[in-house]
Amino acid sequence: MGAFLQLLLEGVVWYGVFIISTILHEAAHAFAALRLGDPTAYYGGQVSLDPLPHIRREPMGMIGVPLLTFFLNDGQWMMGWASAPYNRLWALDFPKRASVMALAGPLANLIFVLLSGAALKIGLISGAFEYPDPEKFGLTGSTHSFCSEPLTSPTASPPATPSIWLPA
Repeated sequence: MGAFLQLLLEGVVWYGVFIISTILHEAAHAFAALRLGDPTAYYGGQVSLDPLPHIRREPMGMIGVPLLTFFLNDGQWMMGWASAPYNRLWALDFPKRASVMALAGPLANLIFVLLSGAALKIGLISGAFEYPDPEKFGLTGSTHSFCSEPLTSPTASPPATPSIWLPA
């Protein structure tokens, strides 16, 4: 597979994860605000897993900057942002509720990470995923024994990738 095609495939995967995690984060803020008495984000369409309202609100943070940072950095990382509107007067009147609303986004990310980790572990156990080649990540030699003996340590697990992404 050509280097550009590989970069493009990785970009699609990175962008998909970025969109899902960012929308979960912002929708959690918006949902918490709605349940706690601030319908501002609801009226803006932010209490939704549909990416379009989030993209319309922050097009540079949801499309421009993520794609630009990914391709300018040779696919090493991606950065972007989104936001959910809220009523600042509501937040001043109900600071504890506003704190819960602020915590909802990071909590959604934590849940997403835990579910993703569980899915990866299930994929490894079932054989749908396989451990990546340690040499691809520069992890060879005795200093990185967690990669050379992944099944001997119950707490050490190297990163996993779906086997379809590994070079042939």
